[in-house]
Amino acid sequence: MTKKAKDRAVSEEIMPLIENGIAKHLAIKRNWQPVRRKFLILSVVVGLIALGGIVGMYFQPPGLQLFFRATGLVPGAGSEHPIATPVQRQASLATQQNMTIKALGRLMPYGDVIVVAPPFGAGDARIAKILVKEGQVVDANDVIAQLDSLDQLQSAVNVAEAGLGVALATLNQMESLVDTSLKDLFAKHEGAEESLHVASLNHQRVVDLYKNSMVSLKELEQSELSVITAKKSLEQIEAQLSRTVGGESQTDIQLALSQLKLARADVERAKIDLQKAYIRAPKPGTIIRLHVRVGERPGNLGVATLGATDSMQAELEIYQTDIADVVVGANVLLTSPALKTPLQGKVSEVGLEVERQSIVGTSPASNLDARIIRVTVDLDEMSSQLAKSLTGLEVTATVDI
Repeated sequence: MTKKAKDRAVSEEIMPLIENGIAKHLAIKRNWQPVRRKFLILSVVVGLIALGGIVGMYFQPPGLQLFFRATGLVPGAGSEHPIATPVQRQASLATQQNMTIKALGRLMPYGDVIVVAPPFGAGDARIAKILVKEGQVVDANDVIAQLDSLDQLQSAVNVAEAGLGVALATLNQMESLVDTSLKDLFAKHEGAEESLHVASLNHQRVVDLYKNSMVSLKELEQSELSVITAKKSLEQIEAQLSRTVGGESQTDIQLALSQLKLARADVERAKIDLQKAYIRAPKPGTIIRLHVRVGERPGNLGVATLGATDSMQAELEIYQTDIADVVVGANVLLTSPALKTPLQGKVSEVGLEVERQSIVGTSPASNLDARIIRVTVDLDEMSSQLAKSLTGLEVTATVDI
């Protein structure tokens, strides 16, 4: 078959297809492709806008929040079941946990306990008497115990007081001697003045007689010598009187006075040393525990533990990461297996120093090297009465923030 015959045969096969509408369908399909592409792009744009609106309404960026504040609109206000509500900031860990902080602590008397130790200078003295019992309430300066050095120190006081008596007697004796001597000298001085006066009158009479040649020269010279002798005697007495009033005798008295002052100082020192035999309460409180018995020498634990248990406190160890949320006046709830009812109080003081944790929970996973800040809690009156006999009890605290 020739080439022209073949082309004619192919044309005859295609022509029926065109006449059947296939060619027309292909042409229409080619015309709709641009329209479909535009419709797809429009659908994507509308979807993105809708998605952006939903996301924006949910997260509410600053610009959208500013728009709501300016217009007074509220997201979802026109619907009973809004798909978005006003943005809420994520609460802190403490807020998510009902606005509280957990911590471990211990009960203690107001101002903590005091270890009563022997006075300075007690040395190796041992306990001779214990004058209080555990649980007894004492006032400041009440004697808690006596040491066996009491007799020795009391003897030193007696010796010092005897020395004071001797010094006082010496001073009295010296003053008496000086007084007697002064009286004698004043008497002699008065007699010497009288003798001089008589001698002077007699000498004047002899001089007058001598002028009239009624007495001899020898008698005149004797009268003159009597006057001179009386003057010297008066001068000697006056000199002795001067030494007695402001001289040697006064020096003796000053020496006796100095010895008296020294004796008084010895007595005062002995009385102060005597107080070293007594162990006294430094302030009012309750004897929580006695650490010694009669015959023992007080050690590092002292003689007794004293505390003001009428008003109890709790010392909490707050983790350094939580301390920023703790404020003075915050309510605190304390619990422990030993307590039938929880204790209540308020934060009264927040510490200023970061320390290593000293109270550790029983959990094996507890952090043994945590850093904490100590916080003091004042218990209310009812809680103080419940806790007064539980000094040192470990408690779990819930602090409101």
